[in-house]
Amino acid sequence: MLQRLPFQVEVIQIDNGAEFQSAFQWHVLDKGIAHTYIKPRTPRLNGKTERSHRIGAEEFYRLLDGVVIDDAEVFNDKLRECSKAPGSCTVPYAR
Repeated sequence: MLQRLPFQVEVIQIDNGAEFQSAFQWHVLDKGIAHTYIKPRTPRLNGKTERSHRIGAEEFYRLLDGVVIDDAEVFNDKLRECSKAPGSCTVPYAR
């Protein structure tokens, strides 16, 4: 992904989530990218990311609108698909 950007990434601002610990930390350091953590319990400091997550979740659940997916694997597959391509979120029941 870094090769696709028209600029060099110098710093990444991240929250304190477990997904950004250890392996991620070492990966960005290997790439020469500094990273800073936002203060705990202050999502407003990472507002654009938090808004993106909220919009994606709202879109996903709006498409479900009362439909119950009883197959966790189908649900997780659709959630991953939705996360990869924002704006293209569809579930089998919405087609």
